[in-house]
Amino acid sequence: ISPLKTIKSLPKSLYQEEGNINNFEYKVINEIISLGNIKWWHKNIDRRGFNLNGFLNHYPDFIVMTNSGKLIMIETKGDHLENTDSRRKSKLGRTWQHQVGNKYRYYMVFENKNLNIEGAFQFEKFIDIFKKL
Repeated sequence: ISPLKTIKSLPKSLYQEEGNINNFEYKVINEIISLGNIKWWHKNIDRRGFNLNGFLNHYPDFIVMTNSGKLIMIETKGDHLENTDSRRKSKLGRTWQHQVGNKYRYYMVFENKNLNIEGAFQFEKFIDIFKKL
């Protein structure tokens, strides 16, 4: 694992350094860390890390392991990124989730928008869901 730009890791990071994180990504992962129900997290490297391969290659922003053993893929999206590409990624993520079993989850998280599509949530709603994982 060798991201081009790194940050010093936050608590429960899988590595000593993680890939660069934008403001909204930081908000999401920092809130998740504070919940206390995660074992580890990792900032997935775009175009080089884990990807969901389907009708497009999708590299979710974060991979998170909960204390209960669930592996969570999280794609963060700024509200301005509500578009066809986001809808396709959400569809692929949910298809992946349904194929791999009940220990795996996929979520797309928007800061304020609610797309009303399966797997895409507004930040506050997502955090409420994550608390129960």
